[in-house]
Amino acid sequence: MALDAICLSAAVEELRSAIQGGRIDKIYQPGSQDVVLAVRGNTGNVRVLLSANPSHPRLHLTTLERENPDKPPMFCMLLRKHLTGARILELEQPYMERIVTLRLEATDELGDKVSRSLVLEAMGRKANLILLDPEGRIIDCIRRVDGDITTGARQVLPGLFYRLPEPRFGVPPLLERELRFRGEVEDLAPAVRQLWNDVKEKHTTPVMLIREGKAVDFSFLPILQYGPGTECKEYPSFGTLLDDFYEARERQERTKQRGEDLLRAVKNARDRTARKLENQRQELLATKDRERLRQLGDILTSNLHLLEKGRSTVRLQDYYDPDGKEIEIPLDPLLTPQQKAAKYY
Repeated sequence: MALDAICLSAAVEELRSAIQGGRIDKIYQPGSQDVVLAVRGNTGNVRVLLSANPSHPRLHLTTLERENPDKPPMFCMLLRKHLTGARILELEQPYMERIVTLRLEATDELGDKVSRSLVLEAMGRKANLILLDPEGRIIDCIRRVDGDITTGARQVLPGLFYRLPEPRFGVPPLLERELRFRGEVEDLAPAVRQLWNDVKEKHTTPVMLIREGKAVDFSFLPILQYGPGTECKEYPSFGTLLDDFYEARERQERTKQRGEDLLRAVKNARDRTARKLENQRQELLATKDRERLRQLGDILTSNLHLLEKGRSTVRLQDYYDPDGKEIEIPLDPLLTPQQKAAKYY
C-alpha cells in the first residue's frame, strides 16, 4: 500500500512533536532515493527518514539501522552543506496532499541566518525530495525532471522557482470503502474532513492489517470491512508501524532483486560460454585443412621453377600421397612463385 495523505499526516503529527524546534546534527543518504536526518529533538535524539522511492515514498521517525555508502552521494553532500546545524521551524502539509515541507533556519558560509526548505513529494512514481533557497528557488533535488511542454508537465530543476504540483484531492480507496462500510454513504467529504481533524488532534490508532500471517496494509484507525479474517494489530507509533511494514516490503524486493541479479549473471555466463564455443567451432572449421594446406605449400616450394607468374593452376606430383599421384593446385596468377607457395602456409 502507498502512504496516503491522512496516514502521512499522522506521521507528520508524530514528527512535529518530536523534532519541531530541534536541530539537524547529521545527514545520511543510505540509498539513492532515501535520506536520513539525525535530529536533536524535544525528547532526545531521533532519526527521520525521507524517502523519494517511487515504490514506497514516505516520511516518518525511524529506528532502523541502515548501511551508508563509503562515499556520500552528491545530493547528501549538498544537504550537509546547507542543512547541518539547521533548526527545524515547522512542518507543513497541504490538506489531503502527499506533500510535506520542512521549514528550516540554517547558517550560511558567512555565519548569517538563512531560511531553507526541504520538500518531500511522496507521490508514487513522481516522488521527489527538493531543497529550496529563501526565495523558493530549487537548489537541487534528488530527481531532476525536465518536464514536457506539450503536456504542461512541471519542471523540477536547479535554478527554477518551485511550484507545488496540481492538487489531487481524493479519498484513499481503503478509507472510502471503510467509510461506506460504516454507513457514511451520502457524502464522504465531511467524514474525511473530520478524520483529517482527528489526525491533527492526534485521535488516531496506528494499525497494521495482517492476513494469513502477512502484513497487507496499514491505517490510522481500526479497519472493520474485512471481518475476522484480517487482524488489526495496534502499534505504539506510526514510526514503528511504517518501519515494520516497509522493511518487510524492502526485504522482499531485495531478495527478488538478488534473485534477478543471480539469474542475469548465470545467463550472461551462459551466453559468454556459448559465444566462446561458437568462436572455437569457427576456428576449428577455419583450421581443419591447415595440415593439408601446409603440405601443398611444401609441394609448391619444391617446384618453384614451374610456378611462373600468370599461371592460375599447376599439376604436380603429390609426394605426400602413398601412391605418388598428381594433384592440381589452384594458384593466384598475380603472385610471384614464392608468394604463391607462401600463401598456402
